[in-house]
Amino acid sequence: MAERVISEFNTAIGFTNRVNSLLWIIDNASMGLDAYTWYHTLITLYREASTFMNAQELTQAEGFMIKITPYIANYQKTAGMQGYNKIEHDFYQLLHQFDLFLRKCLKETGLLTKLSDNPSMAFSGGN
Repeated sequence: MAERVISEFNTAIGFTNRVNSLLWIIDNASMGLDAYTWYHTLITLYREASTFMNAQELTQAEGFMIKITPYIANYQKTAGMQGYNKIEHDFYQLLHQFDLFLRKCLKETGLLTKLSDNPSMAFSGGN
C-alpha cells in the first residue's frame, strides 16, 4: 500500500461546528417532538462520529437504526393526518436512547467535552 501525504491542515474546527449545529437541531427537534428531523439528524451525527467509534459502538448504532426504521416509516405515513407532534411512546424512547448513546460516544472520545484540562495536550499528544 502506498504511503499517503499527510496534510498540515485538518478540519477539526469545521467538524466541531458541524457537531455543535447537529446537537442544536437534535435538541430543538426533540423538544418540538419532530421525530422525522430528530431521527435524520441523529443519523447525520452518527455519520460524523462513526470514524471515532469502535466496532461495538458501530454495531449498537446500526441496531438502533434497525429498530427505529419501522417507526419512522409509519410516522411519515401518518404525520400529515395527526400532526408532527404525535409520537408513540416506544418510538420516542428509541429516539431518546439513540440520542443518549451517540452523546455518550462523543463524550467518551472527547468530542463533546474535553479530555484534559491542559490545552497543550491537544497539540503535543501528551508529550
